[in-house]
Amino acid sequence: GAHIALLMLVERVRKYMSFTSLASLRREARFTTVDFDSFVGLSGPYSIDRHFHFEAGRGVEELSPMKAACGHSSEEFFHNSPAFRLKKIL
Repeated sequence: GAHIALLMLVERVRKYMSFTSLASLRREARFTTVDFDSFVGLSGPYSIDRHFHFEAGRGVEELSPMKAACGHSSEEFFHNSPAFRLKKIL
């Protein structure tokens, strides 16, 4: 849950930062508000690629639902990683 919640917050920030003017922000404000002060995510895999390698080292990567949920390639793992997405927009 922490990984999904942070993905949502990062997406909100990305949308908010994509507006080129205050007027365009006002038009879309109801869809792009960034109204949170803090985030506490416990035990979330914020770097999916790194976590997949951790699981592979333990021999459980094929049992984990993470591979199917986050894509089946390193490219998809990066796309579904909150850490990577946040780094990309900042």
